[in-house]
Amino acid sequence: MSATKYEYSISVDFPDHAVATDRLISDIRSSAIVTAVDRIDTSGDDCDVWFKDALSGGDETILDGLVAAHEAIPLDPITPGGFLVDPLPSPSGLAVVPTGSPGSTVWGYSVTAYSATGETLECAEVMISNGAAVLGEVNYNRLTWSAVDGAVRYGVYRTTSGGNPATVGRIRRTINLTCDDTGLTTSGGLPSENMSGAIVLGSEVEAGSVKKLDVREMTSDNATVTSLVSVSRRSSEVVEAGFGSGYFVRLDDADGDLRDAGALHILWADPDTGEPESDFRVMLRDGGTSMEERFRITYGGRLELAGVTVIKIDTCRIGFPVDTGIRGGSAASSSNNDVPSVTFAAAAESRIRWTCRPPQNYISGDLTLRVLCSFAGTPGNTGVRWRLDWGCFGASDVLPASYPHYVESTQNENDKANDTLFYMEFTIPAAQFDKTKDMLVLYLRRDGDHAGDTCTLTVHVHMVELQYTGRQFAGQPCQ
Repeated sequence: MSATKYEYSISVDFPDHAVATDRLISDIRSSAIVTAVDRIDTSGDDCDVWFKDALSGGDETILDGLVAAHEAIPLDPITPGGFLVDPLPSPSGLAVVPTGSPGSTVWGYSVTAYSATGETLECAEVMISNGAAVLGEVNYNRLTWSAVDGAVRYGVYRTTSGGNPATVGRIRRTINLTCDDTGLTTSGGLPSENMSGAIVLGSEVEAGSVKKLDVREMTSDNATVTSLVSVSRRSSEVVEAGFGSGYFVRLDDADGDLRDAGALHILWADPDTGEPESDFRVMLRDGGTSMEERFRITYGGRLELAGVTVIKIDTCRIGFPVDTGIRGGSAASSSNNDVPSVTFAAAAESRIRWTCRPPQNYISGDLTLRVLCSFAGTPGNTGVRWRLDWGCFGASDVLPASYPHYVESTQNENDKANDTLFYMEFTIPAAQFDKTKDMLVLYLRRDGDHAGDTCTLTVHVHMVELQYTGRQFAGQPCQ
């Protein structure tokens, strides 16, 4: 066989008047042309496509069609390393041969290929059942495979082990087409996706394990004007491809030099780790080496802007009004320091109701109605009978004759002194609360006629608030 040349005019035969040789070779190899392509030479307006042997008439027709439909993506010859990479296929032709004294142990292997930007998926596993039980320098498994066009190296994986060593994983990266598994140490598992294809422009590696994607503005004569944006991946260890745990966007200064000054840094991590401040944050550099955190969303739902908490999940409070008047009378009979309150008498039923919309920023958990009270006098060894009724209702509901939920108890007040503030708390279970309803009704009462209510003093209610776990917005509970 002798190589055969097929000649084309770049300005006449190619629609873009340009040739991307790697892409054209890939298109030919993926076509129905049987004869193997050898190389493509371009000089001036000439494009010569060489094959290992002469093409049939049908294959010549296919080649003419590929040339006529060729999409040439011009490469930037000024940007070092700038190119377009098509994904590589996984290696083929993997063979595993036991060397030394064969046995009856099962071993399995796969191989991947690496482009300049990343690794392919592994080829189909090849297994043997006549390997040595213990791999070493004498008894080992020899792997061979076919070359992948465009591959810069290969990854070799032990995928099944029936002997010693028992570990599986990557055993070698190599530029060769063969590997001897003499019991090699494993490090890393099989790839989860094909990372061998990516657009890379100016993919230089800077100091500190920084890989940079450099996007440049071009003039009509294909000369670089300036770098518009640079996206870098930084990591404590070099990775094969991808941008790791964050994007670092660097802008050029007045002299056209890329600098961290003025940079926008967007970082994130896995929110399932449950670590505070781990989800998403934006950090800025402003004219120097120091970096300021401007925006952060944590895994728990907190949002900070310029170091100030804008939204956070915390204990929220809704205050309900009590009597705005001041308990009065002559100086001799007035007490409680004339603090505004509503009075719950010692006999019969004293009550107060509140109606509001259920808090829409409620997240989860039980709610608590907290009542701040005092006595005008010392109650002694006596009890006060408390009860809280509540319910959530929607526009289509019928108001019930009584509230659907309640809690009641007798509180012993013998430890209270005159005008001493104290709390009464009532729990509203999460299962009995519905924030999607239109109305929340709370009915607080003292049953002075109950046998358990033995206090002869009135109770002064000064403040009432509903507490719950919800989102706070700029320090306000908000509905």
